[in-house]
Amino acid sequence: MNSLSDVRHSWNRFAESDAMAAVMTGEDWDEAAFYQTGLDDIDSLMKEVERVYPEFKRGSAFDFGCGLGRLSLGLARHFDSVTGVDISTRMIERAAANPRTPSNAHFTLNEGERLEDFDTDAFDFVLSLIVLQHIPRKFIKGYLEEFLRIAEPGGLVVFQLPTRKRKRRKPKLELWKDKPLRWDDPPFPKLCYRAAFRLFRWIPRRIVHAIHVSETWNALFYAWQSRKGNAVMQMNTIRIPRLKRMIDDAGGEILEVAEDSRAGDEYDSHTFYVTKRRNPAGPI
Repeated sequence: MNSLSDVRHSWNRFAESDAMAAVMTGEDWDEAAFYQTGLDDIDSLMKEVERVYPEFKRGSAFDFGCGLGRLSLGLARHFDSVTGVDISTRMIERAAANPRTPSNAHFTLNEGERLEDFDTDAFDFVLSLIVLQHIPRKFIKGYLEEFLRIAEPGGLVVFQLPTRKRKRRKPKLELWKDKPLRWDDPPFPKLCYRAAFRLFRWIPRRIVHAIHVSETWNALFYAWQSRKGNAVMQMNTIRIPRLKRMIDDAGGEILEVAEDSRAGDEYDSHTFYVTKRRNPAGPI
């Protein structure tokens, strides 16, 4: 699954099956409760934004990967206007048809790897949460560049990404509890047997762990599932140093990098608060 057409196909499938569970995994959502999470998340985020960058403007906001508009509705309570974009036609249709949608929020489809329909310096605030992680890594840099292009000079970009897959926590083996490996106990033949057995137990566990943390394995699995025609929700990570270089190259200045739990228990995840430099060193 290495193209935006695959991503679009998967998220249209998710929208037709159980859209709320796809957006917020792990729950059987009631619609009112689902949208309330968006209002609460944005209220909490705005408090952090006010702390990190109190001079930010509340004019126009841009919600990248808006899905059903869960966060867009929350943004609409804090900004004069909100534009939500998504790659899924079905998600956008459902967001636009939602009677909860206020008059200052609207939704539009964006299927390309750039945000060509939006002017440079157009938005005071650009947001993307639990979205970029589901996009092939080769497109993420371009989207970050676009976020900073469409943000006005001095505007704020807030985005979240998993930055590392955590090591699998292996349960402690109790097989040889109270049966130590010491030179004098047990006798030498039994000592060799226990040492060899432990080694043979250790090798497959290390292989399983290597597969678990391997980005290559994940990519092959996504490609296989996509080839079978299944909807795929991929998870991609980018390390913090690389993200910092991307942001700097695109004309952004990092105000804060905050650890969060948005990617689940298996990943380290961070939210980046970035302002667009008023006088970028080069073209964005």
